[in-house]
Amino acid sequence: MEQQVISAIEFISTGDQSKVKQGEEFLRAQHQKAEYPGALLAAFSSTSPHVRQHAAILLKNYVKTFWKVPPEEVMPVPVRDQLKELLVNAMMTTTEPPVQRQLSETLTIISQFDFPEKWPNLLKSLVPQLATPNKMLPVLKTIHSILKRYRHEMNTDFINGQLGLIL
Repeated sequence: MEQQVISAIEFISTGDQSKVKQGEEFLRAQHQKAEYPGALLAAFSSTSPHVRQHAAILLKNYVKTFWKVPPEEVMPVPVRDQLKELLVNAMMTTTEPPVQRQLSETLTIISQFDFPEKWPNLLKSLVPQLATPNKMLPVLKTIHSILKRYRHEMNTDFINGQLGLIL
């Protein structure tokens, strides 16, 4: 499936309306398959920068649409957990700022639903990357976007419990 997803993304980038339509239809048909997000992440191995960026945008939009859907309907919990791990790794290995931004936003969207209860090791996987000079700024921006929801929260037992999990 990974090569088919890469080919569909390349079709979309051609500008030829029949190929664009064919690529879009193929990708839309893959949305209900649990392996689709993994195939989008596999597209980061493509040599083409526009394929990587388009895959990152598609993944972000997919997560924005389907992460809030109950896991048994689209993406089982083990697939979600694997995707979260692969997503952090992809963000740390990419060197292209536009792709990093899309992946960071994807992490932030997932964190709105899963962090800290369902994703307690998120910060533990990001913080060690702060020691790498070229990763420091993207990681700091990602951590900021994940934690900024607590900035204006009232001091409640629930919020204190979440902050206790984070710290």
